[in-house]
Amino acid sequence: MNKRLKLLFSINHVSISTYLTFLIILIFLIGPSFLEIVELKTLDLRFKSTGAVKASDAIVLAVIDEKSLDKVGRWPWARSKIARLIDYLSDDGAKVIGFDIGFLEPDENINLFFIQQLESKIAGLKLKNKELDRFLSESKSLADNDLILANAIKRSKAKVVSGYFFHMSQKGLDYTIEKETIKKYSPN
Repeated sequence: MNKRLKLLFSINHVSISTYLTFLIILIFLIGPSFLEIVELKTLDLRFKSTGAVKASDAIVLAVIDEKSLDKVGRWPWARSKIARLIDYLSDDGAKVIGFDIGFLEPDENINLFFIQQLESKIAGLKLKNKELDRFLSESKSLADNDLILANAIKRSKAKVVSGYFFHMSQKGLDYTIEKETIKKYSPN
């Protein structure tokens, strides 16, 4: 046993291999951030060594990032802003506009809610005025961000693909959409 300890603590190929193995295991267990830094630095070096790559215009991403949020405002954006984005991209020649956003609930719109309350109050007072009715109807359509988004999707020259999910059975739904309603709002 004394011979083995001498062999382990002396400088030779067995002891160096053992120490290096334990050192690598220790580094891996204690400080993977060190290895990540080394990997990231070598990745930077590999990208720099390939040189500049000419960008292709086949695919362009219009992303909502921190820069967009600083310029346009905090998230979530009103659907009318998304509609303007669709109009802009469509007019600029986009072939497909894909969203990684689910429009799963109605847009919360204080203006539309106020117009609906006003309309309800006027109906409760039994006021009848064609000009007022036309004004309220026009104001509702201008304030309805969901309708504005739907119309932007309909008039878009590009195909619009929305983020979505679906239920596999009718059981999970608390409502039913009739086929006629789907056909009414379908762009085709």
